[in-house]
Amino acid sequence: MKISGRNKISGKVVNVKNGIVTSEVEIDAGNGIKIVGVITKSSVEDMKINVGDQITALIKASSVMFITEPIRPKTPASAGGGCPRAAKSSMDSANIQGGNPPLNEVSFNKE
Repeated sequence: MKISGRNKISGKVVNVKNGIVTSEVEIDAGNGIKIVGVITKSSVEDMKINVGDQITALIKASSVMFITEPIRPKTPASAGGGCPRAAKSSMDSANIQGGNPPLNEVSFNKE
């Protein structure tokens, strides 16, 4: 199989949390680095992913964003209500503020 993505990180599956539609898969990539990805539950079942398996995370992203200030809930004034230049973010505010994660979301945790 040939894949254009170059960000491949191998690790051992340390946790699989199955939801109704999606599953959260966590791998330990070594050196205290853990990667968590959300994929469909049917993909976990089709690929037979289990704790203890060695798998590879393939990360393909068009951008990486960082936030240094806490996210505050939107109010009518801060939501760009009267500002003609206000543009809606490409990210869903529910996802930023702790709503449901999009499919195939990947997060990195260093302990």
